[in-house]
Amino acid sequence: MSGADDLVRLRVGGLNPYSVPLVGAPWAGYLAGNLAAIDASLHVRVWREHEIGVLVDGVALDDADRTGVLARPAVLAGLGAFADLRAGSWQLDLRGGWSPTLRPGSVAGGFSLFAAIGWGWAR
Repeated sequence: MSGADDLVRLRVGGLNPYSVPLVGAPWAGYLAGNLAAIDASLHVRVWREHEIGVLVDGVALDDADRTGVLARPAVLAGLGAFADLRAGSWQLDLRGGWSPTLRPGSVAGGFSLFAAIGWGWAR
């Protein structure tokens, strides 16, 4: 993504499927031209199709403070929990967490929540 502008840079932050996940950061709280990311979760089935678990995100990105100067990459991490609840064709996905690495003043946040409800056509 050499020379990319803010329209095409990768969006980093939040817990939704439309950006690179980073627990604790607001959705699209960071824009990155270069990054490395990891997202890991441990799922535990508690009853029928209902699952709960923990998740961890890590992102190393360039120019986190948007200064235009390529300094050393920022390394950010987040810890969270989730619940995936299903009833027939319906599904409720709840996620939340906290990032101990967000610097005050760089991006508002620290805690993030995400909720989604869905319905499947066939089961």
